Formats: sequence, structure tokens, C-alpha cells
Amino acid sequence: MKKVQRHSAHDAAFKGFMAQIENAKDFFHFHLPAHIHALCDFETLALTNSSFIDKQLRSRLSDVLYSVQTAEGDGYIYLLVEHQSSPDKLMAWRLMHYAFLAMNQHLQQGHKHLPLVVPVLFYHGDCSPYPYSQRWTDCFPLADVAKDLYTRSFPLVDVTVIDDNELVNYRKVAIMELAMKHKHLRDESEHVISLLAQALNNHYNTDSDVITILNYLFFTMDAANVEKIVQQLS
Repeated sequence: MKKVQRHSAHDAAFKGFMAQIENAKDFFHFHLPAHIHALCDFETLALTNSSFIDKQLRSRLSDVLYSVQTAEGDGYIYLLVEHQSSPDKLMAWRLMHYAFLAMNQHLQQGHKHLPLVVPVLFYHGDCSPYPYSQRWTDCFPLADVAKDLYTRSFPLVDVTVIDDNELVNYRKVAIMELAMKHKHLRDESEHVISLLAQALNNHYNTDSDVITILNYLFFTMDAANVEKIVQQLS
């Protein structure tokens, strides 16, 4: 009980102090990275409602969230300050989770662009210095893989630029990818019909797969073209 009471006391003092905008301005003056501070118009600094945070996450966070316009006046930045009196190995991830939720709320309010959300952890625990990484990708067991995965472009399967003669050799997924690529069957219909029939005749797929794709073709193509495909099935 005493531990919970101490946490509540820390939380109340932190939030009460940081809720004063002038206090927050000085906090950010001394603790924000200079290049981030330079982006912010601190005359527009304001507390932001963070009621969108789910109850389970809120039980772990002692946060104060601010919004501020950019110095150029063409966007928003959110400054998230989390207070922690004991270290948490997954805190970097929790802060990123919160940041994504704040971004989503911003979009739901009608904005068309994602805002920057800058997480800042204020720590005053007994263990010194703070023992855990501040990079959220270090929360993964395969940290190097995670860093590479989440700082690069995501894998893209763009069938619109893959040659049909390559797609037809993609075993089980060939019929799905060909069918969806040529859903309107505008050009070279005979060639595409032949490829779809070839993919189906390779017998990589279950009856359920074939039925699913034929139903899709009936929905997206005219009946005459679907009939041609069916006629070419062995």
C-alpha cells in the first residue's frame, strides 16, 4: 500500500507542477533537444486532453501531454512527458505506443497530416543512472532486426509492376495475384485468361481456393470472360 501511495504522491506532484504552462516552458527550455525546441512556438503551448488512452495503458503512465504549433505555423507538435520513479524495461515501447495513439487522435480530429509526438521521460528512481535503452526497438529480443525493419520502407507487393509471366509461377498465390491484378481485364484479355487458366491447371490450389477465385472473377469480370477461363480448365 505504501508503495502505491508513494507512486500516487509522485504522480500528483509531477502533474500538478507540470500543468502550469510557465513551468512546462522552462522544463522544455532546459531538457528538449535543441533542434526540436527550435521547431516549437512556445507561445502556443497548451495542455492536451489525453482521455483517448485506454485504461490499461493509463494505469502504467503518469503523463502530461502538450500541443504546440511549429515555429513556421504550418503544423503541430505534441510533447509527451512521462514521469517515472522506478525503471521499466519496456518504457520505450510504452511511450511509442502512446505516441501512436496521440497521432491517431490528431487525425480523428480532422487533421490531414501526422504530427510529431516527442516523448520525454522524466526519471527520479533509486537506480542511477537510468538502466534501460531509450530506443523502442531495443525492447525486442531481435533488436538489430527490429531497428532495420522499423526504420526502412515496409515490404511492398505491387502486382501492378510484376510481369505476368513471373506471377504465373508463384505456385499457390499465382491465381490470386493474377486475378486481382487483372480484375478489370481491359487489355490483352486472351493472354490474361490463358495465364489464369494455366495457374489453375497447375493444381497447386485446393478446391476451396479455386472456388474463392472463380467467385471473385464472376464478381469483377463479365460472364463471357469468366466462361472462357472455365472452359480452359482441365
